[in-house]
Amino acid sequence: MLHYKTFFAEYSGETPADVIQAVYADAKSGTGMTFPEWWQYQKDVWSLKYEQPIPDMDEPDAAGKLLEILVHLGALEEFKKPEPKKSSFIG
Repeated sequence: MLHYKTFFAEYSGETPADVIQAVYADAKSGTGMTFPEWWQYQKDVWSLKYEQPIPDMDEPDAAGKLLEILVHLGALEEFKKPEPKKSSFIG
């Protein structure tokens, strides 16, 4: 399982595409953007602010590339979620 966080939220998923969908779902609640609109926004923001090209959303492994870029630019931080402690109680 992949785990990423910001100062305000955590995002997880089995694949980079799952994580990107979780980030999008969180953004959608505040922006109302469709996924293609949100992806274009990512392209615009990161290319203008950091001159970082973002792949088109239909490009192979686009979600993986976007995830790598977001981590590289500091928008997301990868972390390991601690394993839940197992109870010694046997019921």
